[in-house]
Amino acid sequence: MKNKSLMLLVVLTILALTFSHTHAQGAAEQEIFSVKKSLIEAYAKRDATAFERLVADDWRLVDAGGVLDKRGMLFKLSDTRGKIHSINTEQDRLSVFADTAVLTGLVTSKSSNDETPGEVYVIRHRYTDVFVKQGGRWRLAHTHETLITPVKILNK
Repeated sequence: MKNKSLMLLVVLTILALTFSHTHAQGAAEQEIFSVKKSLIEAYAKRDATAFERLVADDWRLVDAGGVLDKRGMLFKLSDTRGKIHSINTEQDRLSVFADTAVLTGLVTSKSSNDETPGEVYVIRHRYTDVFVKQGGRWRLAHTHETLITPVKILNK
């Protein structure tokens, strides 16, 4: 009887720890996806203040064009030429490792510029985002993008 009680106690402890870990993992995932959504909105609206708050100070974007740091992106966001029509992600996959998380997926963006009125550019990238928990909140620390299809030009 004593062994059964001890075994039950062990099983209940394991279940409680598993639930606690799963709950914390779920909360982290929700927060990271919320940060990602806010980043997309900040980029689409060219909201440098929001972008600055959501990314780590040493954030970098690496793509075929090279490396862009946080200061460079904030400058880019201040350029009001052109318009971002939409940014959508799909095939998102998130892995959380304590205070670090890796988010991968596919992003499709549609934009236009003032130099070629009437044309909309469609760009598809695979992306990898690395998030870190700093000061109790998740921030984007690194982004890597790979162009997967040639840029399409649509006429409005």
